[in-house]
Amino acid sequence: MVNKNLNIIHSVCMALALIGIVMFVLAYKHAWLVLAIASLALFLIRLFIRLKEKNKTTLRLMGILLFGAVLLMGSAYLMYRGRRYWVLPLLIDAAIELYVSLRMGHVEE
Repeated sequence: MVNKNLNIIHSVCMALALIGIVMFVLAYKHAWLVLAIASLALFLIRLFIRLKEKNKTTLRLMGILLFGAVLLMGSAYLMYRGRRYWVLPLLIDAAIELYVSLRMGHVEE
């Protein structure tokens, strides 16, 4: 990643997204808003990283992660609308995050 502070902010946003999901499961009314803010912040951070990155493989992986952040936004929207299938975009994003985390380990070596 580009810098240590960005890593910390990224980790905090991921934790905030997890908190939003747990809040929704526990039936808090505005949990979707927490997830929406976290997913928007993740999108902006990943876009910033993608714009500054020079490595082609990392560029491609950041593009994939941008799509994952959009899926998180979609999940937050489905939570807001009260749909029961909000978990589908969340599961797809989890698979994307897993794939990219495994691939990033090979890029940094």
